[in-house]
Amino acid sequence: MTARAGVVSVKRGAIYLAAGVVVTAVICAVVVAVFSGNRFFTGLLIGVVVGIGVTLALFARDSVVLNDVGIVTTTPWAAQRTPWTNVRAARFANEADRTWSLTLDLNEPAGAELPLLRVPPVHHQVGNPYELRKRQQVKRVLAVLHERKIPTTVLPEIQNALEQYWKVS
Repeated sequence: MTARAGVVSVKRGAIYLAAGVVVTAVICAVVVAVFSGNRFFTGLLIGVVVGIGVTLALFARDSVVLNDVGIVTTTPWAAQRTPWTNVRAARFANEADRTWSLTLDLNEPAGAELPLLRVPPVHHQVGNPYELRKRQQVKRVLAVLHERKIPTTVLPEIQNALEQYWKVS
């Protein structure tokens, strides 16, 4: 079984957005330089389309995939494999920003953590596509962890909410 997860840090997200803005500006400037100032809005439109594409491609490349072999962590510039033997445990806990996070505790390097998911607190049934996608991610990741016999700690309030509203056990 395979599950796709991953949390993009604020810093990396800002870098990806900045890359999209830079691409937009460069393409707009090139179109204006080549075809004169009368093509500013054409250059801006082309630049925005390509800039959004670049940003989405960077975000799509940043992921964590749990498969039978291990955990593959990818960023736009690197990929790293972590075997399941390096995973000590998993925990579903509250974060300081009032979200829930599912994190793996790794043996090597000592004290290392790998965030898999960040979920807003669940207070009702699935109400929109975002919540449905998050619910499916949580179910898949927990199923993979269960299949790999990784001990998983879930706080009682999180467990109760997931069971009651999202039917995830």
